[in-house]
Amino acid sequence: MSTQASQNWMCCKLFDAHTHHSPTDRVCAIESIDLYLIPEPIFIPSHRYSVGLHPWNSPKGLNTALKLQLDALSQSELVLAIGECGLDTIRGAHIETQKEIFEFQIELGKQYNKPLIIHSVKANQLLFDFKKKNREQLWIWHGYSGSTELALEWIRLGGLISIGPKWTHSNKLDIFLRQIPIDKLLLESDELPNRLEDLYGSISQTLNIGFADLVAIQGELFRAVFKTKA
Repeated sequence: MSTQASQNWMCCKLFDAHTHHSPTDRVCAIESIDLYLIPEPIFIPSHRYSVGLHPWNSPKGLNTALKLQLDALSQSELVLAIGECGLDTIRGAHIETQKEIFEFQIELGKQYNKPLIIHSVKANQLLFDFKKKNREQLWIWHGYSGSTELALEWIRLGGLISIGPKWTHSNKLDIFLRQIPIDKLLLESDELPNRLEDLYGSISQTLNIGFADLVAIQGELFRAVFKTKA
């Protein structure tokens, strides 16, 4: 990391819309919990979470006990989103089983007025079909790596896009950022928390805005989406 990036990092608390790691005190993050892997999570009061059933682990199915557990956890004031959840035609259970599990989580999000963190791999048409039926519900397509055109179509349906550190050195970042409204774009670390500051730096440089200004924009969007004062 450059000296300037280090200085930026030290003076700003970053916002992370999706991570699989416990965040440091320099990051305000949504920590993702998959109940298939951690059926009885222990929440840290100062942290904020999303809780869901990941499609990769969907062969484990959906039973009454799991439904009750996810329902109970979804009501927690520490749980600010449902997911990650969604559809994956490459990995996981038969797509019909995945759809059933996804539909359950959609209904939980509606019931408790919480956004969904979406995982989608090779299932875009199915995902868009679901979104068209749920236009009023806020869905965040996490780890987005698709085209600008697809992202804009998603946004027109009321969704948000979240991108991670893999975009840091992408030659498509400039074109993408020119067309995607900044108030529809969240930033995340996903599996790479130590590279979050580099993502902020790359976007700050590409958009020619100050690092602190970008953090402020992300903070405002983060608080609005997840209904938090963080």
